[in-house]
Amino acid sequence: AKLLQASSKAPALDVFFTPKGDTAVCNSSCKGCYYFSNYTTDTLPILSSHVPDLIANVNSQCYESIFLITSEILLAKNWKEIIESTGDNYINTNGKIIASKGDKILHELEDSGIEQIVLTANIPGYHSGLGLTDENTVLKAFENVHKYGGKPFNTIATVIVTSENYTKLSEMADYVKNVYKADGVKFISYLPLPPDGISELSPSLDQLEEVVKEISVLR
Repeated sequence: AKLLQASSKAPALDVFFTPKGDTAVCNSSCKGCYYFSNYTTDTLPILSSHVPDLIANVNSQCYESIFLITSEILLAKNWKEIIESTGDNYINTNGKIIASKGDKILHELEDSGIEQIVLTANIPGYHSGLGLTDENTVLKAFENVHKYGGKPFNTIATVIVTSENYTKLSEMADYVKNVYKADGVKFISYLPLPPDGISELSPSLDQLEEVVKEISVLR
């Protein structure tokens, strides 16, 4: 819904913040990360502790949508307060904390009003070289979500499309359905953002045209 509002030119605000302290940190090391690409001396993030007050101040203005831009939001000590301030019912995560903390973090997510968990996929044989969260860790995160005894979460796998896997959307979608057992899949194109993006893994425009056609078939 937020993306639709943004694409219709409704006023939107990006909130760029670091989850821990005042330096760029993450518990994963993805190549071409949007967060680290934006972390420059010209675009320094605010502290996570400042996010709720900032959002409270802008909520009274004309912004239709607020997008949180960070590395791993669950690293922030006040992630619950941040989620509450945005009113979001979903969370994007690399899965490491869900894999390690299991029911404890999932119970906290449920109490915070989270209904949908979006996990970045790392499918064996299709995402090598991207530095994503370990394959087994991502799988463990999905397994923990599915066996959680509380209110069921809707699960989405974000699948990164590269110049090497763009012809394998059907196979990757099958993996998401049968192995991750996710409720849905979201395909995004790999962008070789600095400082460590890998340009040869970025799909060409012709390849992306094929991707769009294949997604239409999968639907």
